[in-house]
Amino acid sequence: MFSRHAEDLLRSLEAAASLRARIERLLIPILHTGETGMDRIAREMGLSRATLYRRLRTEGLSYEDLLDDLRARMARHYLDGQKVSLAEAAYLTGFSDPSAFSRAYLRWTGRRPGAARRAPQRS
Repeated sequence: MFSRHAEDLLRSLEAAASLRARIERLLIPILHTGETGMDRIAREMGLSRATLYRRLRTEGLSYEDLLDDLRARMARHYLDGQKVSLAEAAYLTGFSDPSAFSRAYLRWTGRRPGAARRAPQRS
């Protein structure tokens, strides 16, 4: 279940050459699986985990923050305008438990996902 937004984001990332864009390009199609570990992405990039870690650090990034930011952007998109249910948004962003998704969404946005569905916030 790929949204137009995800497809558009993937296309724009394909044009970008930054390390962050390359990683996000690999993450988007597998985000819903929850199997988004740094080891997997490093392997798909042909790098060791340590090399990927060092390269991210030189750009001032951590893998966990990059993944968290991608999940947050995708979650806001899915819930903005009521595109999918809360359970679907949780699944699509890689959460197996909707309550964990709700806590993460509250941390990302300062509001509960149900509130986002009632009053979409443009970002």
